[in-house]
Amino acid sequence: MSSAIFGVPLNWLRDGVIRSCWNGVSIALTKLIGPKLAAWLCYWTIDWGPENKGPTFLCLFRESFIKDIEELRKRTELNLPVIMGGFTRLQMGWVPSKMQIQTFYQKYQGPGRESAMDKSRVFAKHLIELVNKRIKIDGVLSANFDYWQDS
Repeated sequence: MSSAIFGVPLNWLRDGVIRSCWNGVSIALTKLIGPKLAAWLCYWTIDWGPENKGPTFLCLFRESFIKDIEELRKRTELNLPVIMGGFTRLQMGWVPSKMQIQTFYQKYQGPGRESAMDKSRVFAKHLIELVNKRIKIDGVLSANFDYWQDS
């Protein structure tokens, strides 16, 4: 049995017509709600995984990284909650498009950079504060720090 919202199966939302317009809708929504509410939305995508006695590392989902996280969950006592969606997509509302390129986003010095960095810091700080209310975070893991993450 699949999950549904208001009787509409989630796979229809995820894979259907809404998928084709979701990027535009989520970008517009993010511009309206700002980084703190975007962090709250992102918080609700977290896959908490099993709770263990070890330290907690908040992970950013990446297709190339999830298999490593799954193995770490099996073989260690680490807590590895994973932000499953929206981390990058939600930031697209305030990060200039020329800054949304793998490896080059840190070098971008054009218009909107300072505002984008400020809003991204607010977003990240608020997201970590939200997660810390549930479980203390000891670090953040990402597949590639210098890459613009998968959206």
